[in-house]
Amino acid sequence: MVVDNVGAATWEASLRTLKRGGRLLTVGSTTGYRTGPTPINIIFGRQVSIIGSTMGSQMEFEDVMRLIFAANWPCLSTAHRRRGAPGAGTNV
Repeated sequence: MVVDNVGAATWEASLRTLKRGGRLLTVGSTTGYRTGPTPINIIFGRQVSIIGSTMGSQMEFEDVMRLIFAANWPCLSTAHRRRGAPGAGTNV
């Protein structure tokens, strides 16, 4: 699976990275929405899936933005490796 939040600048490279049956999750477009020609042979030839998603509902977005602008959000006090991720929330 490739998670792409960049958009236009990395679209084709993200597609080409996928192996047979892979999934491309697009969650943003920091560099723009227009990707130019998409090599559709990769999509059907490798039988990949393209999935789009957003952060959440409009209300959730507004709630998060209020916290950010108020500089009132929790911070992690330590860094964790992936295997330590389940306990990471205890340090918020």
